[in-house]
Amino acid sequence: MECLALEIKEEPPSWDLEKKSYEGFLQHSVETLGYDGDVSGFAFVYRNEGKLLGHISGKSFYGGLHIKHLIVDHTMRGKGVGTALMNKALKRGKELGCKFAYLETLNFQAPEFYQKLGFTLEFIRRGYNQDVSMYYLRKEL
Repeated sequence: MECLALEIKEEPPSWDLEKKSYEGFLQHSVETLGYDGDVSGFAFVYRNEGKLLGHISGKSFYGGLHIKHLIVDHTMRGKGVGTALMNKALKRGKELGCKFAYLETLNFQAPEFYQKLGFTLEFIRRGYNQDVSMYYLRKEL
């Protein structure tokens, strides 16, 4: 196959480019499968006096609930905020008809936290700098 002489430029990442990628992915899914994946995003937040102290976000994705971000302010860790946020997300997953929840976390972040919540380890990807590993976890809903 002949490679075309294309002028390809670098641009900074942006929400617009991410949105275009996502729209292209959904369009391809519909064209290929006749199904858009029932993608439905969610976010739950915990605020106290206006200060954001924790949030969780993700989306349903082809019958699975992808937990993308769970962040708890360092002053609130160990006080049940993460568990409460995760319970809200898992409940939403059940409401959306998801069969399981899944997430990725680094070895120095919180794999034990998720395992205490019933997530099981599916895979570990090793080899990142500083002996970091990526943990892939799953929980049946």
